[in-house]
Amino acid sequence: MDKEQIKINERKEYFDKEVWPLIKKELKEMTKKDACFFCFNAGSMMMQQSIEEEIENSKEELSKLSGDELKRIMEEGDEE
Repeated sequence: MDKEQIKINERKEYFDKEVWPLIKKELKEMTKKDACFFCFNAGSMMMQQSIEEEIENSKEELSKLSGDELKRIMEEGDEE
């Protein structure tokens, strides 16, 4: 099994155990369109949260670097 399939399986397991029990009653009472929007909105919010966490982690990592290390990284980026 490749890494992507493992990630998919982990997300499926998390969804089945943690997410679905919380939302299935609410979704039963929605129209298909409303249910799709609910899922789209939830996914968008989760993606935004993930991006914000990644930005914070990057800031932390960058703050640990010296000025010379930052300069070297920036110069490498300019070369590409």
